[in-house]
Amino acid sequence: MGFKTILVPLDGGDLNEALLATALAAAQRFQAHIEVLYVRVSPEDVVRQATAGLSDSLRETLMEAAERGAQDVREVLPRVTFSKPPISQ
Repeated sequence: MGFKTILVPLDGGDLNEALLATALAAAQRFQAHIEVLYVRVSPEDVVRQATAGLSDSLRETLMEAAERGAQDVREVLPRVTFSKPPISQ
């Protein structure tokens, strides 16, 4: 009995392409469907936890930088494409 659905969690990191390539190879082998779950950590949560005890002005500067980085990811992600890996048997 093979897989029907393969869940692939992605976070925008360096391993995403390899994860998708592996999932695509498995999906082709088992004639399965791929579901992708994109997980994005909220910059506000990260900055709030990482900057406890810092001044409000420094915290605000870091928050603005985190938001710019998150916006960059949101702009690039829709243009990302992955090619199908060859089926090896």
